[in-house]
Amino acid sequence: MSKGSRAHYNIGFFTTGVELEYSHMLIQTVMKVAVEYNVNLISFLGGSLNPDFTLDHSKYQYQYNVAFDYAHAENLDGIILVSGVLSSFLTPTEFSHFYSKYSPLPMVSLGTYIKSLPSVYTDNKEAFKTIVSHLIKSHNRKRIAFITGPSSNRDALDRYAGYIDALTENGLNFQPELIHIGDFTPQSAIDAVEVFLDKRHLDIDAIVCANDSMALAALNELERRQIKVPQQISLTGFDNISSSMYAVPSLTSIQQPYEAFAKEAFHILFDLIHTQPANNKLIPSQLVLRDSCGQHINSPEEELNALTNLHYFFNTRLKYAGKQMDRSQSNFSSIRQILLRMTSTIFDKKAQLEALIPDLISCGIHSCMVYLYPTEIPHHLNVKWQMPSTVYLYMGYVNKEPLTLNLDPIPVSPMQITTYGFAGRETPYAISVHPIFFSNEQLGVIVLELAPENYYLIETLTIEIGCAIKLSSIFASQKCIEKKLETLSQTNELTGLLNRRGFFNSAEEKYKLFKKQHLKGILFFADMDGLKMINDTYGHHEGDFAISSMANILRETFSSEDIISRMGGDEFTIFCINKDSSFIESVSAHIQNLCNNFNNSSHKPYELSISIGALPFTSDENATLESLLSRADKLLYSQKQIRKKRKLEKQE
Repeated sequence: MSKGSRAHYNIGFFTTGVELEYSHMLIQTVMKVAVEYNVNLISFLGGSLNPDFTLDHSKYQYQYNVAFDYAHAENLDGIILVSGVLSSFLTPTEFSHFYSKYSPLPMVSLGTYIKSLPSVYTDNKEAFKTIVSHLIKSHNRKRIAFITGPSSNRDALDRYAGYIDALTENGLNFQPELIHIGDFTPQSAIDAVEVFLDKRHLDIDAIVCANDSMALAALNELERRQIKVPQQISLTGFDNISSSMYAVPSLTSIQQPYEAFAKEAFHILFDLIHTQPANNKLIPSQLVLRDSCGQHINSPEEELNALTNLHYFFNTRLKYAGKQMDRSQSNFSSIRQILLRMTSTIFDKKAQLEALIPDLISCGIHSCMVYLYPTEIPHHLNVKWQMPSTVYLYMGYVNKEPLTLNLDPIPVSPMQITTYGFAGRETPYAISVHPIFFSNEQLGVIVLELAPENYYLIETLTIEIGCAIKLSSIFASQKCIEKKLETLSQTNELTGLLNRRGFFNSAEEKYKLFKKQHLKGILFFADMDGLKMINDTYGHHEGDFAISSMANILRETFSSEDIISRMGGDEFTIFCINKDSSFIESVSAHIQNLCNNFNNSSHKPYELSISIGALPFTSDENATLESLLSRADKLLYSQKQIRKKRKLEKQE
């Protein structure tokens, strides 16, 4: 496999939930190692691949997984899979079906052993046995409750096996009531504490958790219940995320070898890319003892060293935390402006998105591309996603410099979004791909280049953009409906001409312009002849046909700039500007010719004709539109009287 004309290899990184600390730490490490390997890193940020979608926090998880459909052999040279989080709710067969879609691309599993993939992993079973054995041997814990991970997850099963082995090797009986199946989320740990203490009324002296996120949630729940950790209940986690160190009490955990994982994953992947043999790599993890398990420092020298280290920690860490907090508050403040800024240009999506560029740059987002679909695409659970053939680039900037875009959005192939605007860069880049959606509708996709410490912004940012785009669509649809309703309210249904209300609204506007420009004009007031006779003799359907036919004759006679209306019944009005009295004779003759043509070809038992009162006027007249109509109506009446007189004379 070759990178072809590209300056650097494109490596795909598949993970989920970068707003969660474990995934955030892992992606920071992978981005760092990608720089060392001089490759482009393209992170596809999806969601869990089959969680319990009945839970509120999982309801739309499937929508995030559209990100993975943008990965393809056309734009990647290899893929690193964070298999532990991706396969949390999948069987091995289901996960194999997922990653097999990307074959024959070289792939490596990071963090979890996968039988059919080269894997970089740790011994979860041994690590968990170590932490449970420590509680038993060092702290004499006997009633150890366990909040597991999902029963389908390989890492969770290995940790469960380690728990069983630790009990067995230390002479303790396995007790099923001490087990609660969690799903790696904080809420599942809160639920577990409730089950252990309120429903099963268990007397426990320790809780071990399959990851730190659950352990920290359990710690908060125990504190809420005024249960002291570790005095009454010892507590441990797994992963050693940053928050574990700063919890009170600090959390005993297992240190995952993140950097070693990343380096070995890239090493193996490059071997595969260059068709070299690749082997699995087992990397040991490390037990990190802290206060939550009951670990105490006993000697005065150790206590003094601890105090010295604590003083150093607070002086350095709090300064760092203060800077981080200031930056985070500033970033979230900028993101809060996004919805407000987008709603200020709500009827123009392109203008909406381009207005965001300063806010996005201020959030540390160096490059950003927003692609939208031609229309919102409904996407429902258990329905296969169908990628549209084209996406449209509405906004883009690279290295803080806006791209030169046309007035219309640029059509782009979905397979090009990871290279469009980035191709040809001398230095490698790290970008992330995230779907934009609202509820069960896919709206588009966003491609971001930002510092690794700011990845926590991505989900909030895309949710804000998705909400604003959907809000824009709703308002645009509402505006369109209102316009249609307004048109209907001003249109005569039978003829499609303006009705009385529509005539006055449109003619008043033209009349104002007419007065400013000092033009001449003509107002025609017309009345069909013999409509009552047609209705009474041949029925209203023939009368309607006659009215529609006359409307067509008037359309053919007058221009699109003239305002033609059916005022009601058999009456029509036509408002013309920039016309003088010489126009009246030619119009009357043209209408008469068209009526004659209709009468000769329609084979109707009646003749179509119309009487017209034509009123020339000038801008110098201080007249209202109503007064002009009244005068034109009088002229019409005079014309009808003349026609009746001529008709009687002809009959005599």
